[in-house]
Amino acid sequence: MNNAQNPSDDSFRALRNIEAELFERAPGSTAEPRPAAGRDSWQLNREVLDLHRKCADLKDELEAARTLLTEQNVLAASSLSALREVGRDLERAREDLRKQEEEKLELRRELEQEKNRRESLREQLARENAHREEISDLLRGAVRAEAPEQQRPAAPLPAPERPGRFVRRFF
Repeated sequence: MNNAQNPSDDSFRALRNIEAELFERAPGSTAEPRPAAGRDSWQLNREVLDLHRKCADLKDELEAARTLLTEQNVLAASSLSALREVGRDLERAREDLRKQEEEKLELRRELEQEKNRRESLREQLARENAHREEISDLLRGAVRAEAPEQQRPAAPLPAPERPGRFVRRFF
């Protein structure tokens, strides 16, 4: 009897285990296939080799990514350096432009001063020309006034005095 109860107990336990496994899984899902306990060594070696290839491929990808990042860093650094140089050139150009503007303003001031000086010289020359005209008109008037006197016969000049006796002795 003891033997007869054992098989039913075993089957009961087996049913209980199956029931527990069913309730542990989500509804509609199936049990995951478990690998056979006695896999061949060639399958394991093949899986190991596949994993080694995947690892090598990942290392190659990692190295390519590192190389790409290094190149991008170098390009970024050179671009940054070029931008700094362009910034310095731009600052120099701004400084030169500011200096040129100052020089331009100074030249405009000098030009305006020269124009004013020339204008004052023109005014002064015009005044001098007006004075010359006045003087020449006065001289013409004086010459005309003297001209009638010259047309009259001039009075005879008195005869020079003869030197006296005393003066003759010394000559």
